Amino acid sequence: MAFVGSPFVKYDTVNGRVEGDGKYVFADGTTFTGSFKDGRFHGPGIMTFPNGVQYQGKWEHGEAVEGVMRFADGLEFDADLSKWDYCTPRDRRFYQERVGGIRPADDTQITPNDKQGSIPVGTYDVADGYYDPADQWVHKYSGEKLRFPEPEEREWIVKTCYYRLDETD
Repeated sequence: MAFVGSPFVKYDTVNGRVEGDGKYVFADGTTFTGSFKDGRFHGPGIMTFPNGVQYQGKWEHGEAVEGVMRFADGLEFDADLSKWDYCTPRDRRFYQERVGGIRPADDTQITPNDKQGSIPVGTYDVADGYYDPADQWVHKYSGEKLRFPEPEEREWIVKTCYYRLDETD
C-alpha cells in the first residue's frame, strides 16, 4: 500500500491512502497513470517506461492481470512466441524496416532509428542500444549503461540480434 507522501504526482485519498485516478512516478522515470485502490494499482492504467515502451492494461490489487505492451516504434508484443515473427532468423529486419521499407545502405542501417550511429565492434544491436558480451550490459548508443539483461534475454540477443564483427560491417 502507498500512503500520502509517496511519489504520486496526482491523486485523491480515502483514509490516508491513494484511491481513484492518479499518477505514480518511479525513481527511474517510469510512470503509471490510472486507477488506484487502497494505494495499489487497481483497474485500467498505462505504465510508460523511459524508453517509450508502454503497457496498457488492467490491474487487480497491484498486479497486472491483462494488457498489451507496445514498443516505442509501435510494434505490439505478442507473448505467444509461435506468432512472433519480428527479427527472427528467417527475417532479421527491424519492425520499422518492415513497416516503412529498408533504407539505403550506410552506417545508420545498422540500427532501426535514423538518429543512431553504428555500434562498437564485438557487440550486438538490440534496437534501444547495444549488448556488450564482455561486460554483459546493454549500453545506450552513447555508451552509458542502460540495463543488465537477464540470462534469457542475453541468450536471445546472441541467437537473434545483429553482431558487428569488424570495422567493415
